[in-house]
Amino acid sequence: MSSSTRMEPRLPPDLERDIFELDALENRRSVPRLLRVARRVKLWIEPLLYRVVFLSEGKAYPHGKVESDSENIVFTPLIMAAAIEQHPAWFFHTHARHLYIDCGAYSDPPTSIRFMDRDPMTPGERPGTPQERASMLAACTGVINVMLLNILEPQTLLPALSRMPLQQLQANLGSLFGDGADPAPVDFTVPLFANITHLAVFDDVTLRVTDWAQGLALLPRLTHVSFDFNGERRVPTPRPLFEAVLVHCTSLYVLVVLLTPDSGREALGLLVQHPRVAILDDHKTYDGGYDWYLGAHSRGDYWQRAETVITERRLTRA
Repeated sequence: MSSSTRMEPRLPPDLERDIFELDALENRRSVPRLLRVARRVKLWIEPLLYRVVFLSEGKAYPHGKVESDSENIVFTPLIMAAAIEQHPAWFFHTHARHLYIDCGAYSDPPTSIRFMDRDPMTPGERPGTPQERASMLAACTGVINVMLLNILEPQTLLPALSRMPLQQLQANLGSLFGDGADPAPVDFTVPLFANITHLAVFDDVTLRVTDWAQGLALLPRLTHVSFDFNGERRVPTPRPLFEAVLVHCTSLYVLVVLLTPDSGREALGLLVQHPRVAILDDHKTYDGGYDWYLGAHSRGDYWQRAETVITERRLTRA
C-alpha cells in the first residue's frame, strides 16, 4: 500500500466532517488542535472558531465564567489582528456572526490557549489599539449580534457598526454617540438601528439625555428592548419612561426590566403585571457577558426567558 493511499480518509467525507464539526461545536477549545489534523479538517471547522468572537483585553468581570466554559475561547486584539491578516477579506464577513467587545484594558491576561501559533496575551503585553479594533470591525461586516463594554473610541465604533446588518445590540448608547466618557443624545435615525430587533440599553435613562420613548419608536423592526434598573440608587424612578415606551412602541413584543439583587419591584408599580413587560431578577441575568455568550451559542438568554414570561402570562389570562 502506497503512502498516498494510507493518507486517504477511512470514513466517508460527509460522516468525517460531521464528526469533526460535532467535536468543534461541543468543545470550542478543541478547535485549535483540530485545525492541525488535516487541511480538509481546517476548511470544515475553522469557520466555527470565529462564528462567536469574544474579544477582551484582560480578565475582569464577567469574563471568568466565560473563560472557564469549555465552549469558549477568549480572543485578544493581537490574536484577532493576526487572524485577519491571514485570511481573505470575505472570510470574516461570511463567518463572524456574534461579537463581544470589551474595550477596557486590564493588567491580568485572559485565560486562553495557544492557537494559530501564537500565545495568549501575557502580562505587560500592550492591549489592542483603537486602530486594531477598527480593523477587526471592518473585517466582520456580516455580524448580526454585538455587545459593547467600556466604550472608548465611539468615533471609530459607530461608523463600523453601521455597516453591519445588526439585529441585536447591547451597549451604552449615549457613550456610543458621545465621546465615551460624556453621554450624548442618541440619534435613532442612523443606519445602525435599521435592522435592530433586540436592543439592550445600558444607559442610566433617568439622566434624560435622550428622549427614549420617541426615539425607540423610530426603530422600524424593534420588538425587544431591555433596561437596567436599580431601585435603590436611581431616583427618580424610570417607571414613567417605561410606560411611555410601551405607548409609543406599538410593535414592541416585550420590554424587559433587568433588576439587580437589591432592587425592589414596588418601584415599578403595576408595570410588573403589564402584558408586554417582563421583570427579570434571576441569577443568570446579573452576569450580562455570560448571558450574552449563552445566547450567541443558542443556549438560552434573558430574551428567551422574557418571552417565556410573556407567553405564560397570556396563557394564564386567556
